[in-house]
Amino acid sequence: MRTVIIEDQEAFALDLKRWLEQSGCIVLQTATSFASAVEMLMTEREVDVAFIALGLDDDVQIPSGAMLVDLASSRAIPAVVVTNSMTPIPDQLKGVGLLTKPFSGEQVATVLASITKRRDFPSLPSGERNILSRASM
Repeated sequence: MRTVIIEDQEAFALDLKRWLEQSGCIVLQTATSFASAVEMLMTEREVDVAFIALGLDDDVQIPSGAMLVDLASSRAIPAVVVTNSMTPIPDQLKGVGLLTKPFSGEQVATVLASITKRRDFPSLPSGERNILSRASM
């Protein structure tokens, strides 16, 4: 599964990247700002899922992450919202995959498993299939 990460908190971005790669995913790029995220979503090809921080740049009143989820959706890229428990989830994002900080590798694997069930990924790497099957148990 080919992924991109949009996260302005370096520690969370590095943990997420590590857990995705351990799950057999390919992390194509990481963006740390709204501008770089827009550019990445507009130019990166064949993205299977985008992990998007809702409160990017600490913008809680009008979460720029919600706009990025809309942009990803317009390009047929499923999104997983990454947020902390203090950030309210806008109504238009109800039903989108969700990771709440702090999250674990097991939670990342569970979200990947739910995305895999919703989409057809017939040629998942064996390492990813193993982790996803354990997450489904």
